[in-house]
Amino acid sequence: MPGTPARYDMRTRHAAVFGASGPYQYDVRNTVQALRAYAQSEPRAREPAA
Repeated sequence: MPGTPARYDMRTRHAAVFGASGPYQYDVRNTVQALRAYAQSEPRAREPAA
């Protein structure tokens, strides 16, 4: 429907295959660490020209 935000369900039935328990493959700590590593690997934005 137009104007309706998307909903994402990130749960999996197969978390145990990856060594996780529960419905998620990664816990909060691992997710935040992965996001931090990604953000730090990206080049910094250049300052806009004056």
